Amino acid sequence: MSTYAISDIHGCFDELMAALELAGFGEDDHLFVLGDLIDRGPQIGSCVNWLVECNANDEGSNVTFLMGNHEELASWAFADAWSSFRFNPLYLSSWERNGGNETIRQMKELDPSIVDAFQAIVENAPRAVKLRSPEGPILLCHAGIRPAEPESEEAEWLIQSMEDLLWIGTEWYCAPEQPPFHVVSGHTPVFLLSSQPEIPNCPESVRAEGNSGRMMHWGHKHDIDCGCVYGLNMGVLRLNDWEAFYVAKK
Repeated sequence: MSTYAISDIHGCFDELMAALELAGFGEDDHLFVLGDLIDRGPQIGSCVNWLVECNANDEGSNVTFLMGNHEELASWAFADAWSSFRFNPLYLSSWERNGGNETIRQMKELDPSIVDAFQAIVENAPRAVKLRSPEGPILLCHAGIRPAEPESEEAEWLIQSMEDLLWIGTEWYCAPEQPPFHVVSGHTPVFLLSSQPEIPNCPESVRAEGNSGRMMHWGHKHDIDCGCVYGLNMGVLRLNDWEAFYVAKK
């Protein structure tokens, strides 16, 4: 049995399926989707339908979906049951500016029961998951974590706000502190992260990987948002051995 992680699918369904096939993902494996399934991309409806068909987050399902900031934007924008497509105007424009207009358009083509099921998955999705591995703990979340004080114990690092888990991004990746466990996250596309003027302790070879749309791993930090929706790659990370699998955007 293998355990995989993927993030920031953003409606790139064909690339998602191709990447999972390349990685050899099967019924006996487990996949963690680290948020941002929706918005911007061309096949959001197919992605939503797939997640619902997987019974994500149900007992016995081999797919676990974590909340991303784009799902949070959607939850703020809907004023009622999502299948009713009634909105809160205070939040709708912000979501639409971030690709929500595509999600609304494509979800209106789905059966209302699929939209309702997706809403239930999102509203009950965890913000972080902690796994145990032979190398020690692995924390999965969408955007990263806020560093603890120097010399802090593991438990202090695990005290995190929901906002940081979904939104922190570059502030986390560019912090000099390294956690006492692996943190696997997305949110910040690797090509944007690699362009930052300073990423402490990050080798130039890792920057080069990010610049080419490949995952960035340094110390215990792992950015796996490969920027597929921006024309780069869809990446799947196998957590058992840290092997990554890539499919280029079609």
